[in-house]
Amino acid sequence: GLPQDSIKATSSIPDNDISLAKFVNGKNQQISPLQILTFYNAIANNGKMVKSTFNKRDTTIIKEQIASKENIATIQQLLIQKGLTSKAFSDKVPIAGEQGVAVVKEDGDNTIYCIQFCGYYPAKNPQYSIIVSLNKKGLPASGGMAGEIVKHIVEFLSITK
Repeated sequence: GLPQDSIKATSSIPDNDISLAKFVNGKNQQISPLQILTFYNAIANNGKMVKSTFNKRDTTIIKEQIASKENIATIQQLLIQKGLTSKAFSDKVPIAGEQGVAVVKEDGDNTIYCIQFCGYYPAKNPQYSIIVSLNKKGLPASGGMAGEIVKHIVEFLSITK
């Protein structure tokens, strides 16, 4: 599950609009990839948060509804927009999600970045959730690397079914 003490803010409560936007998007928080995947899975499940598993028979409900149905529908629509998933966009399988980059360890030219894409597919009738998280030394061109990997994995899995 998501123990309360496992999601920690790394800075104080935001005191301006830019800090608030970063805080809301998780930029100033320490959240594991599995916790991010669990959240996106809840969005795919119309708000029902379940414990991540490899087998549907082992489903454990963490929270029946994480937000109102209206808010979940809005988030789902935003995650389907091609702009957020441009590198993960596939003509074969519609993928919903978001990509991003965050600093893991700041050290001048040796700064390490975490590049992630998290989402679910097929976008309109989700069956699977996926996250790709890469650590890279040096400034990445974009968060698109992880999105491209997701696209290749999803397309490969869709043709091998």
